[in-house]
Amino acid sequence: MDPSVSAPELKRQRRLLRFILQIAISAALGGFLFGYDTAVINGAVGAIGEVFQVSSGDLGRAVASALIGSAIGALAAGWLSDRIGRRHSMVVAAVLFLASAIGSALAQSLSALIVWRVIGGLGVGFASVLAPAYIAEVSPADQRGRLGSLQQLAIVVGIFLALLFDYAIVLFTPDRNPVSAVGPLAAWRWMLLSEVLPATLYGLLVLGIPESPRYLVQKGLPEQARLVIERTLHEPAQ
Repeated sequence: MDPSVSAPELKRQRRLLRFILQIAISAALGGFLFGYDTAVINGAVGAIGEVFQVSSGDLGRAVASALIGSAIGALAAGWLSDRIGRRHSMVVAAVLFLASAIGSALAQSLSALIVWRVIGGLGVGFASVLAPAYIAEVSPADQRGRLGSLQQLAIVVGIFLALLFDYAIVLFTPDRNPVSAVGPLAAWRWMLLSEVLPATLYGLLVLGIPESPRYLVQKGLPEQARLVIERTLHEPAQ
């Protein structure tokens, strides 16, 4: 601890760090969903092919279909966030993740699964652009690099937990087969449905964070931007 820093100042710095971390972690959950959505289908691939009786080529297209949505989402994220704001755009991403998880888990055909995978891919594309941009725009300059790395860490954690859940849910089947039922649904459907929880959490957390001051300035709202800066930095904005 630096002895030259007063107790009130140290308390202010800690309060600021907690607040900034809360904002950054909320935004970085988009990265978690990026990794989770990309990886969770790996445990379900074999079961999907068996249930829908499709060729390996069709199965590959179903898995890769999310990349189409990802590309479109990444291209559209900047346009959308400049019109409705970073925060509202992240809420849209959360809704897309949520809809994709439910739709994919309940899909009754490969075509329906592909459609829902594309929708989830849109969420991936949005999250891959919006989360790092938002974190950079609200973080203090001296912490921007460290907080920005949360996005990359969250992606890896999302991949790991998705595969871990895939493994865990298969253990609940009587024959260690993802086609087998666990309660009302087959294990592979639970794998895809599991994304509902982090998607809902992401949406709720994002609703509680402030809008990017950069966006507010772009929209001619400097006073609101000033309030956000004062709230995040805990000091008057110039």
